[in-house]
Amino acid sequence: MFAFITKANLLLMTIKLLFKGLLFAFITLGLMSCDNEPLEGEFPMQDNPLEIELGELRAQVDGSNYVSSNGTAVIDQNGFMVLTAVNLSGNILTLAAENIGVGAFDIGAGNTGGTQNAAVFTLFNDGANPYISQLVLGGSGQMTITAYDTSAMTISGTFSFIAVRPGIDVQGNPIIGADGLPVIQTISIESGVFNQIPYENTDTGDGGDDPDPDPIDSFSAKVNDVFFLVDSLSVSRVVIADIPLIRIIAINSVGAKIRVDVPELLGVGNYEMVQISNGTELIGLYNSNTGGENLTSNPGSINITEFNTVTGVLTASFQFTGTDPLNTDPAVVEVSMGEFTVNYEPDPLNPNTPFTCEIDDVFFNPLLNVTAVETIVEGNNVILISATSGTEQVELLFPSTLIVGTYAMSENTSDGDEVVGSYRPDVGGATTFTSNPGELILTAIDLTTGQLEGAFTFTASDPTDVDPAVYEVALGAFRLVIE
Repeated sequence: MFAFITKANLLLMTIKLLFKGLLFAFITLGLMSCDNEPLEGEFPMQDNPLEIELGELRAQVDGSNYVSSNGTAVIDQNGFMVLTAVNLSGNILTLAAENIGVGAFDIGAGNTGGTQNAAVFTLFNDGANPYISQLVLGGSGQMTITAYDTSAMTISGTFSFIAVRPGIDVQGNPIIGADGLPVIQTISIESGVFNQIPYENTDTGDGGDDPDPDPIDSFSAKVNDVFFLVDSLSVSRVVIADIPLIRIIAINSVGAKIRVDVPELLGVGNYEMVQISNGTELIGLYNSNTGGENLTSNPGSINITEFNTVTGVLTASFQFTGTDPLNTDPAVVEVSMGEFTVNYEPDPLNPNTPFTCEIDDVFFNPLLNVTAVETIVEGNNVILISATSGTEQVELLFPSTLIVGTYAMSENTSDGDEVVGSYRPDVGGATTFTSNPGELILTAIDLTTGQLEGAFTFTASDPTDVDPAVYEVALGAFRLVIE
């Protein structure tokens, strides 16, 4: 399954990061030199920008007419609006404001009345360095909503703003003025007006009672210390040589790409990336879309903080240095401050449910080698969970008649109605160490749907007292489907 995020939602997420990054980067610089750089790009001319059609947005951008006939807006359940309008040249004008409704809004980025309010202007050929109405750098902005039609789901209003950005040369380096400070480039947007722009709600429209709203993916990163402004994001679960992985591809407005491949068998933790992959390994990749080669992680790392293979959620931060693995392209790129939360469709036939625990403080990860079956022991229906990792095996046995609750474990199964945990350090060995004591917590059990969730912990020892070894099985958790 491929999950695509709308331009409005992406701009919302990247705008928030841009605000934080630019504010932090430049507030310590004090006074800076400014330069009203002539705006590049073609702007369709109209005799009167205020003669506006339904669904249009128009404005004067440094004296040139800006016309968009395909404006769209997204308003979330908290009333936060992001309105996006693209003109024929591919330039993007974005307005964002909290607590939307008829009235006036300060859209200067960083204003105390609306922490996410902002106006952004992005040139088609310079998507990584947009102009933003940053108050701390001399930007400002005002917007008035004149009509907010919740029946027709349209919004109308007027706006004007001054937006700024740090000057960057073709190599991506800051432009330094004669005073030794970074040059701040400025544009002025005046006489802005939008007429009945259609909007979408990101909630259900029924008061937010949808128990399972569509999740929104997020992705952000810097490339050579410049924010990578995502234009499209795709997330897919692919299987190569029977090994599933999650492939995340982020593309900006000029076609530059950041790709991260994450094997689904990985769990929460820190991992090193490889430089050359057979399609099944953890790797980061960058391509500038300017004729160069794919630059892959050398080195690179990822910190996975959430990986739910049942619901299909992956959250991680990453960074890597990208170089050509074949050494034909001398380019080197630094991808830093990478973060994403993505949603994907898990395999319905094999939920790859995590079964995890620690054995003497060592992480036990059975990967796909987990089963949950209903069987019969001593004439009683029981559920047997079996997880194998290498030569190690952990098993849980309990009556299928149990309900949600907490249960003490026994050392042996004599009548078939006990709860028993067991650990075998060597599947081929003779000794099975069983729970003495132990505890099983069932949080979900449904024999009709097969849903089975819970947690466990036990001390494993030899019930025959032949082997003196004792193992601590702790932090156990499972989320399975009974076969």
